[in-house]
Amino acid sequence: MDTKQRIRNYIQNNFGNYDKELEDSTPLLENAVIDSTGVTELVFFVKDEFGIEVPAEDILPGHFDSVASLANYVESRLSPK
Repeated sequence: MDTKQRIRNYIQNNFGNYDKELEDSTPLLENAVIDSTGVTELVFFVKDEFGIEVPAEDILPGHFDSVASLANYVESRLSPK
């Protein structure tokens, strides 16, 4: 299962606020799929699922705005520099 699908599955299984198909680009905060507490839960999910520590300065709307943006963030952190 790829990164986007793992993130999408987590969101769909843990946040029942969205009754449409969750697309990669669906704005999570703007569409009330998640709220600020949901962002915190996603931070813990990223740590547990992918083994990535998310520093406070990385908790930005640009990283947590959609499935695609979060997957891009995760993959950038997993990629060797």
